[in-house]
Amino acid sequence: MSNETNWLKDLPPFQPDEDPQRAERVQTRVLQKLDEPVESEEIAMKPKMTFHRIRPLIFAAAAVAVAGSSLLVGCGEDEYQKTGKIGSTLKLMGAFKLESASLNSVSSSSTLTCKFNLKGTSKLGLPIGPANFQVEVTPKDSSKTVTTYHANNTDGTGGVSLSKSDNYLEKDETLETELKVTNISVADGDTIQVKFWPRPQASEGTQAYTRAFCTWKMTVDSTVTTGNTYLK
Repeated sequence: MSNETNWLKDLPPFQPDEDPQRAERVQTRVLQKLDEPVESEEIAMKPKMTFHRIRPLIFAAAAVAVAGSSLLVGCGEDEYQKTGKIGSTLKLMGAFKLESASLNSVSSSSTLTCKFNLKGTSKLGLPIGPANFQVEVTPKDSSKTVTTYHANNTDGTGGVSLSKSDNYLEKDETLETELKVTNISVADGDTIQVKFWPRPQASEGTQAYTRAFCTWKMTVDSTVTTGNTYLK
């Protein structure tokens, strides 16, 4: 019985949301194991009970183990959601550094400028463009709503652009680029989150990688006037 269950320990951990193909491979492996012949068909304590009768229990245990790996990540820090601040290098399918960030004013029509150094470390190239980025402004006043700025928005919050893009950032290739968000409304004490998705879409065209992203957080502060940054 112990030899029949050792294979469960060899199953590699994975995230079903992150890699659906890997989930399918694990399920296939489980089914193959269940179809393999058993050396001893009889269980000593219950002579008439054959091993195949408890195989559904083994399958259920495998399913719980598979699901559990995802649940454990959800309970703690998510390894696919990296966070930092201005100057931080976040590693997720690459090494991405927010070198600097600044506002030209603290007003309802400001411009946010972020300088990035993006290095690819994935064997599969990364497409880098304005749509990889999203900027969220959370007002200090909790009665106000969060405003999201994205290049695809059509409601006046779509002023997101990059000075340089790359359709295929290869492994060990570096891209120096500048993110600009125009007509961004900010006030003292507001929190700005600049989010970056290394791979916004899977090759199948689904949003399978939307859970994997980097976030740089900063606070609007009108007293930080050196270089007109207004951020800390």
